[in-house]
Amino acid sequence: ADGAEVWSKDAGSRFSYEPLVIGDEVLFFRGDRAVVAALADGRERELPVPDPRDREGKQTIPFAVGAEPLVSLSYYEGALVVVSRLDHEGAQFNYGWHPLGGRIDVLLPKPPPEPEPAKP
Repeated sequence: ADGAEVWSKDAGSRFSYEPLVIGDEVLFFRGDRAVVAALADGRERELPVPDPRDREGKQTIPFAVGAEPLVSLSYYEGALVVVSRLDHEGAQFNYGWHPLGGRIDVLLPKPPPEPEPAKP
Protein backbone atom coordinates (compact mmCIF):
# COMPACT_ATOMS: atom_id res chain seq x y z
CA ALA A 1 0.00 0.00 0.00
CA ASP A 2 1.31 3.40 -0.96
CA GLY A 3 -1.12 5.49 1.09
CA ALA A 4 -2.95 6.83 -1.97
CA GLU A 5 -6.67 7.42 -1.62
CA VAL A 6 -8.67 4.71 -3.40
CA TRP A 7 -12.10 6.33 -3.12
CA SER A 8 -14.15 8.61 -0.87
CA LYS A 9 -17.87 9.09 -0.24
CA ASP A 10 -20.14 11.91 0.78
CA ALA A 11 -22.51 10.10 3.12
CA GLY A 12 -24.66 13.14 3.86
CA SER A 13 -24.66 12.24 7.54
CA ARG A 14 -23.36 13.79 10.73
CA PHE A 15 -21.44 10.58 11.50
CA SER A 16 -22.25 10.35 15.19
CA TYR A 17 -21.05 6.78 14.78
CA GLU A 18 -18.10 5.17 13.03
CA PRO A 19 -18.54 3.32 9.74
CA LEU A 20 -18.00 -0.41 10.24
CA VAL A 21 -15.80 -2.67 8.14
CA ILE A 22 -17.44 -6.05 7.57
CA GLY A 23 -15.33 -8.39 5.46
CA ASP A 24 -14.57 -6.64 2.17
CA GLU A 25 -17.21 -3.92 2.60
CA VAL A 26 -17.82 -0.91 4.82
CA LEU A 27 -21.25 -0.22 6.32
CA PHE A 28 -22.49 3.33 6.82
CA PHE A 29 -25.80 5.20 6.76
CA ARG A 30 -27.24 7.82 4.45
CA GLY A 31 -29.88 9.34 6.66
CA ASP A 32 -31.74 6.31 7.96
CA ARG A 33 -30.77 3.88 5.15
CA ALA A 34 -27.96 1.35 5.60
CA VAL A 35 -25.48 1.30 2.72
CA VAL A 36 -22.53 -1.02 2.17
CA ALA A 37 -19.66 -0.07 -0.13
CA ALA A 38 -16.99 -2.40 -1.48
CA LEU A 39 -13.59 -1.53 -0.04
CA ALA A 40 -11.88 -2.22 -3.37
CA ASP A 41 -13.80 0.24 -5.54
CA GLY A 42 -16.52 1.96 -3.46
CA ARG A 43 -19.38 0.32 -5.38
CA GLU A 44 -22.49 0.68 -3.20
CA ARG A 45 -25.58 -1.33 -2.46
CA GLU A 46 -28.33 -0.98 0.12
CA LEU A 47 -28.27 -3.51 2.94
CA PRO A 48 -31.20 -5.87 2.32
CA VAL A 49 -33.26 -7.44 5.11
CA PRO A 50 -36.26 -9.79 4.83
CA ASP A 51 -39.55 -8.02 4.20
CA PRO A 52 -41.76 -8.81 7.23
CA ARG A 53 -44.86 -8.65 5.00
CA ASP A 54 -43.60 -11.57 2.88
CA ARG A 55 -44.66 -14.78 4.60
CA GLU A 56 -42.51 -16.90 2.28
CA GLY A 57 -39.37 -14.95 3.20
CA LYS A 58 -38.24 -14.39 -0.39
CA GLN A 59 -38.61 -10.61 -0.66
CA THR A 60 -36.20 -8.09 0.84
CA ILE A 61 -36.39 -4.40 1.65
CA PRO A 62 -33.56 -1.95 2.41
CA PHE A 63 -32.64 -1.81 6.10
CA ALA A 64 -33.54 1.53 7.61
CA VAL A 65 -33.69 2.91 11.13
CA GLY A 66 -35.83 5.84 12.33
CA ALA A 67 -32.84 8.18 12.23
CA GLU A 68 -29.11 7.78 11.77
CA PRO A 69 -27.28 5.66 14.35
CA LEU A 70 -26.59 7.23 17.71
CA VAL A 71 -23.46 5.31 18.68
CA SER A 72 -20.82 3.19 17.00
CA LEU A 73 -22.10 0.16 15.15
CA SER A 74 -21.25 -3.19 16.68
CA TYR A 75 -20.49 -6.45 14.92
CA TYR A 76 -20.12 -9.55 17.06
CA GLU A 77 -20.00 -13.16 15.89
CA GLY A 78 -21.93 -12.32 12.74
CA ALA A 79 -24.57 -10.13 14.43
CA LEU A 80 -24.84 -6.46 13.56
CA VAL A 81 -26.12 -4.19 16.36
CA VAL A 82 -27.47 -0.71 15.60
CA VAL A 83 -28.81 1.82 18.14
CA SER A 84 -30.67 4.54 16.28
CA ARG A 85 -31.08 8.14 17.37
CA LEU A 86 -34.55 8.91 18.72
CA ASP A 87 -36.20 11.66 16.71
CA HIS A 88 -39.40 12.80 18.42
CA GLU A 89 -41.30 15.60 16.71
CA GLY A 90 -38.12 17.10 15.31
CA ALA A 91 -36.16 16.95 18.59
CA GLN A 92 -33.24 14.55 18.27
CA PHE A 93 -32.03 12.94 21.46
CA ASN A 94 -28.40 11.99 21.96
CA TYR A 95 -28.99 8.97 24.15
CA GLY A 96 -30.52 5.59 23.49
CA TRP A 97 -33.23 5.62 26.14
CA HIS A 98 -36.17 7.99 26.50
CA PRO A 99 -39.58 7.76 28.22
CA LEU A 100 -41.14 7.49 24.75
CA GLY A 101 -38.97 4.47 23.97
CA GLY A 102 -35.81 3.70 22.11
CA ARG A 103 -34.71 1.19 19.52
CA ILE A 104 -31.98 -1.39 19.15
CA ASP A 105 -31.81 -3.43 15.95
CA VAL A 106 -29.90 -6.72 15.82
CA LEU A 107 -29.38 -8.24 12.38
CA LEU A 108 -28.21 -11.81 11.89
CA PRO A 109 -26.91 -13.12 8.58
CA LYS A 110 -29.26 -15.39 6.69
CA PRO A 111 -27.70 -18.81 6.28
CA PRO A 112 -27.21 -19.97 2.71
CA PRO A 113 -29.89 -22.33 1.43
CA GLU A 114 -29.31 -26.03 1.90
CA PRO A 115 -28.18 -27.73 -1.30
CA GLU A 116 -30.79 -29.97 -2.82
CA PRO A 117 -29.98 -33.66 -2.55
CA ALA A 118 -28.57 -35.22 -5.70
CA LYS A 119 -30.99 -37.40 -7.61
CA PRO A 120 -29.83 -40.99 -8.09
